[in-house]
Amino acid sequence: MPVTDVLMFIKQYRPPQYNSVTARVMPQPLLQVEDLTLQFCSSSPAAIEGVSFSLNPGEAIGLLGESGAGKTTLARALLGLYTPACRVVKGSVRFRGGEILHANERELQMIRGAQISLINQEPELALNPAISIGEQVAEVIRAHSAGKRRFCREEARTALASAGLGDSWIYSAYPHQLSGGQRQRAAIAQALACKPALLVADEPTRALDNVIQAEILDLLKQWRDRFQLALVFITHNPALLSGLADRVAVLHAGRIVEEGAFEQIYWRPRHSFTKKLLDAIPPLREETSRALTNQQPPLLEVRNLCKTYTRGGWRASTRSHVVALDNIHLKIPFCTTLALVGKSGSGKSTLGRCLARLEPSDSGEILWEGKNLLKLSRSELTPVRRRIQLIFQHSATAMNPLLTAAEVVEEPLRVRGGTSKKERRQRALAAMEQVGLSSQWANRKPLQFSGGQKQRLAIARALILKPDLLILDEALTGLDPSTQAQIADLLRTLQASFSLSYLFISHDLRMAAHLANTIAVMQDGRIAECRSVAELFSSSKQETLDLIRSIPQVAKSLCAPTDYNE
Repeated sequence: MPVTDVLMFIKQYRPPQYNSVTARVMPQPLLQVEDLTLQFCSSSPAAIEGVSFSLNPGEAIGLLGESGAGKTTLARALLGLYTPACRVVKGSVRFRGGEILHANERELQMIRGAQISLINQEPELALNPAISIGEQVAEVIRAHSAGKRRFCREEARTALASAGLGDSWIYSAYPHQLSGGQRQRAAIAQALACKPALLVADEPTRALDNVIQAEILDLLKQWRDRFQLALVFITHNPALLSGLADRVAVLHAGRIVEEGAFEQIYWRPRHSFTKKLLDAIPPLREETSRALTNQQPPLLEVRNLCKTYTRGGWRASTRSHVVALDNIHLKIPFCTTLALVGKSGSGKSTLGRCLARLEPSDSGEILWEGKNLLKLSRSELTPVRRRIQLIFQHSATAMNPLLTAAEVVEEPLRVRGGTSKKERRQRALAAMEQVGLSSQWANRKPLQFSGGQKQRLAIARALILKPDLLILDEALTGLDPSTQAQIADLLRTLQASFSLSYLFISHDLRMAAHLANTIAVMQDGRIAECRSVAELFSSSKQETLDLIRSIPQVAKSLCAPTDYNE
């Protein structure tokens, strides 16, 4: 059945609101992928090889796999989104009986957003920086409905509220005015605005704190029940699939190596790679004690640091002030790791940028080895910048897409000067190997890497100057558990070898407890408390308790697995 006939069927029988009754009586699966094989160039291995699965209305499948396994490539293929370098070797992707791979651009435009929606792994690349958030959501609704502009705006406000962005100022805000988690929720609202039949969610909760994660997962479950929404949910965290996915497929090197019910995959994995993936998840609490070095002066100390943003139009009457940092006090001793956790929008990333002097502070002190960085001139600040490196929350936006991977990594050396081209190249290749990226990929462009691989590329670039303080803003968020464990071990090794200090900013309290000596909890621009890992889990403060209780866990009903046939 050609896609043109499918579109005529949809236009004739499907009302603007998704009709779940129509979906239930369809004789064929909603989505059917058969023997799909994709390749980026003839000399390289297939990015996707022989992948087959089907999906019915209201059904959810979870895709697990390490970074670079081909999950994002597969997700984009379901919507007919290919880069010029990507080639379909063989296979089929059929949506409601129509072939997606052979559809023309006009046919695909009518399907994308209205029938199949994609939540991108990196919202910064999906949101237009020159258009307000509300108008971007309304634009999707306007493209697939005959509603007037006012109707589209009201629907956009409803979609934003459903994703946890109900504040009135959000609609007129621009992407750069939102936190990373808020941008992620805006991308989710944009994807669900037209009530699609199939949602492809590529790491949709990667930039969200555990509390918002739980709210978004509940939202997706409600949409499944209400609209028979079919879901392809890509994640590195198996616990997120508990109670959400009917089936789980494990992707390794472009192939599905294991597929089954969540209980079977989680408790009785058959493939060695699946076992390795699950074994890499760190425990909730770190039992080993890590002594603090409080006897010596701190490497960096923050006193009374404040930062306020002004938002609104050019008129004074429409402006409002947002307190991002409110009287922050913090100490980071030598050769230790301080974790900074908190909900999205609590000020964590703002604090990281202020400490790296990429963001001006309104008042307070940032003492580096006793010197106030806020009082230093530009020439005095230059040598300090090398010693403080920041890994941004979304690495893709911090890389020049025209440079090769090796050029991205060696860029700090080129800016600093004093090294030859040959030496820069050698150090860049060594840094790539150090974080688990093959030096054979040195000539690839950043957009040819997966989200997790771009994250490792950012870590290599930050480490190449051998800093004293490394600020990791969600640096492990886009990585699978096994790669997280590798990078965590690497960070510990580097810390011991070079006496590094880390400020580890994260939504993942589990990984924070695994890495840090001390954890500081941020709430509404303030440090609610700062304690050792063991003391934090016995805290009675509500902010901390909310974070601990919201850590994704496998449902208790699944904790007594039955025997599965081998």
